[in-house]
Amino acid sequence: MKNLAKPVVGIFLFLFSLGLLFSCSKDDETSKGSSEIQLTITASSTSIEEGEEVVFEVRAGGAPVNGAQILLDGDPISGYNHIFTTSGTYQAIATKEGYEDSQPLSIIVENLPDIYVAGSEDNGYSLVKFWKNGNPVILSNDFTFGSAGSIFVSDSDVYVAGSEEGIAKYWKNGVPVILGGGNTVSYAHSIFISDGNVYVAGYEYDGTNNVAKYWVNGTPVSLTDGTTTAIAYSVFVFDGDVYVAGYERSHGQFPISIAKYWKNGVAVSLTDESSYSRATSVFVSDDDVYVAGHAYPDNERIALYWKNGMPFTLSDDVQFARATSIFVSEGDVYVSGYTGGLSSDHINTAVYWKNGELVSLTDGTKDATARSIVVSAGDVYVAGSEYNGSESVAKYWKNGVPVILGDGSNGTYAASIFVVND
Repeated sequence: MKNLAKPVVGIFLFLFSLGLLFSCSKDDETSKGSSEIQLTITASSTSIEEGEEVVFEVRAGGAPVNGAQILLDGDPISGYNHIFTTSGTYQAIATKEGYEDSQPLSIIVENLPDIYVAGSEDNGYSLVKFWKNGNPVILSNDFTFGSAGSIFVSDSDVYVAGSEEGIAKYWKNGVPVILGGGNTVSYAHSIFISDGNVYVAGYEYDGTNNVAKYWVNGTPVSLTDGTTTAIAYSVFVFDGDVYVAGYERSHGQFPISIAKYWKNGVAVSLTDESSYSRATSVFVSDDDVYVAGHAYPDNERIALYWKNGMPFTLSDDVQFARATSIFVSEGDVYVSGYTGGLSSDHINTAVYWKNGELVSLTDGTKDATARSIVVSAGDVYVAGSEYNGSESVAKYWKNGVPVILGDGSNGTYAASIFVVND
């Protein structure tokens, strides 16, 4: 019995030692895994637009880590910098051997809007053109005089209204469509697309006076009878109704221009014969009709807009102002225009008003005007021009930040802006 016990005890001690060895090895592995420090990842910005660059930083225990691999939605990138060219939401993770992977970091890339601006360029004549995201597209012939008044984009088709050699026309994707008889002076100031129909507002000279009119798919609709001069500056279609803003001169010994808009051809006078006035832009929102323009009471030119015929003065504190375009977004009223011009140097300042509050786009050291305004995705876009010496330079402002169109070597002019957000 005594001799048999020794092998049993030996076996027991061997198994115990083996178990202890495995236990220690397991504890060592657990200890090693828990000692890895987790990486953290940050970015220079987590909300950007297409085409912007993001710079990542990787740290561990508060100290920078070099040589980590950045994964975007599981795909590796080179280095810590990356330019995002496609909109969407991306998950960024940092990984490196010997460290625990970082928690995901979300990067939101917003779609970059397409910005269209219509205008002209001096090449010895005057080229009608538009810019898409700063890239020029010429519409008219090299040896003609033309200008653009308005641009509209619908279903990827680009429409520009204006004139060439004194004849009203519009271009659809670069193909011209002549308006009017083609034998008399005419001009297309504004274009609007609704349900596939093309509406263009302007005027045509009948041999005696300018007749305010609009065209629907090329068919003219006269707004005045030609007994006095009149011009249509803006067209807007809402729920099938056609609104056109402009002016008509009164009859009598001393005719005076009266701001008006027409709804389906029926005139609504916004002022009387007590002062000269013009309506330059119309916008309809929630059945409310907004019209921008200017008037000359007491020998001053004031900028104003009318809401359902009620006037709201924009420029009480300046002697000279003009309103050129109106846009309504989420109940806020935006009006572009310019102020000044009565000093000896005749310098205008490009401006816009938001709910009557003045926002200056230029500093008044150079002559400038703002001609068109739109609001898209909460951003305010204004198109206009500023003189650089003797040359006019077309530009637009996004939230007050200027973007020059063209290289400034020729005189350029911006008349209208349209923004498309997908």
